[in-house]
Amino acid sequence: MREYKARGALSGRIYIALFTIFLFGSFNVFIVRKGISSANGPHQIKKGYKTSPTADAAQQITSAKESKAQESSVSEEADVAPTGDGFDATAADTSSSSANANTSNTKPTFFIHFGPKKTGSSTIQYGFTSSYKLLQSSTSYRYVGRTGGGPNDFFPSDIYDAEITETRKGIKELSTTLLLHLREGNSPFYSSERLSTLLYNADDKKERFRFENLESLIDSVRQDGFRVKPVVVYRRLFSWVPSYHAQRVFRHKNPECRVSMIRWFDLHDEIWECNNSGTFIDQHPTQKLVDRLNSHLKLDDIAIVNLHRMTPDDEGDIFRQVVREVLPGSKLFLKKFGQEYSLEPSNTSSSKITDFHHLATAVALTDGFSHDNAKKAAQKMSKNYDKIVKMFGGEDNIPTLCFSDDQLTKLLEMSLKFEKELLPEWFAMDGTEIDHRNAFQEHVDGGKFCEWDVEKMLQKKELQDFVKNSF
Repeated sequence: MREYKARGALSGRIYIALFTIFLFGSFNVFIVRKGISSANGPHQIKKGYKTSPTADAAQQITSAKESKAQESSVSEEADVAPTGDGFDATAADTSSSSANANTSNTKPTFFIHFGPKKTGSSTIQYGFTSSYKLLQSSTSYRYVGRTGGGPNDFFPSDIYDAEITETRKGIKELSTTLLLHLREGNSPFYSSERLSTLLYNADDKKERFRFENLESLIDSVRQDGFRVKPVVVYRRLFSWVPSYHAQRVFRHKNPECRVSMIRWFDLHDEIWECNNSGTFIDQHPTQKLVDRLNSHLKLDDIAIVNLHRMTPDDEGDIFRQVVREVLPGSKLFLKKFGQEYSLEPSNTSSSKITDFHHLATAVALTDGFSHDNAKKAAQKMSKNYDKIVKMFGGEDNIPTLCFSDDQLTKLLEMSLKFEKELLPEWFAMDGTEIDHRNAFQEHVDGGKFCEWDVEKMLQKKELQDFVKNSF
């Protein structure tokens, strides 16, 4: 998880550039200056499923990573995005105190970030939210907000304050805002992972009007003669599965959707229909999004941000990577961003909150507690994890369920296949597949495909009472 803090009182430069926090866990980003919760569990289940390479292969990974970093690094002379949009790199990289400052050689473009979900969208959005004034003063880019209903949503009131997926009025207001920026020579950036759901459900008659709203927004920009540049993010499937399950499946408001990760993986066709999002058995969520952008919106010039191809300059920060790769001429902004903001984790919980949700939900479904009450109970129990450990005589004695070897093999094969299909040139590079397999093995060894056997755990009367008292 990532969030940003203005430097001010900090003595020295603080960076927690641990990209593995994202790769190995799920994000809950808060922009109340700081706020982070750990995705790492208190119990690390070891699973004897090995794909580790030889020592020579491990050395090959190091060399390949160095080669990739050099290949995708941004030169001082030409800060040009790898998508080859034809921007004048130096033009947008000049500082200006004017909100409308720009240069004539920069082609105004509407950048629209679609997600998909659980690929660091909140980190990207809060990065822009915390620094939109700096972005405005140092580049020709303008952050125009995001959609959502959470307490941390923030729209600069003088830029955009409308929900685009609910009403035509919202679409018209956003379109007006976008065209105003574009006509002044600026490039607006809009972000909402909910847009991916609109595309996934574009053929659903019940949801068609939402997609038509998005379509009308895109058309309004095109008809005025401006370009539309979609931005999507890629996260390896094996890393995405536990994160998506933890937040989008097991915490679903529909009790029938709240199944274990193991069962969900075997029944994902049914579960994904429950979530109105299609299936991932044949395509990676990002690949499906790319195909829908092409087929339904006729957008094929798509920026795909590969989270597994960061450079040292990104300092483990997804937001910095997106800005560097997608927004040409942002070197000055990134330099000032690094000077004015620090990347930190906030107080972290050592507990694996997903397991507590499993426990609380099992009791809630039996005793009739509400979904919201189950969430609160899970948070309360997570603060008293030591009591559960004591009940079982140690965390290693807590009953668990893990993916079988067949499930792990299937998941790895799917993950490799999808990466090869979406990013063939990247996958063909020396060391990429080995790195993929190594990262998967780290997930296995870290217990990412294991979860508490709540049914067996709740046979203990002491635990039943403890969970009920947490509601």
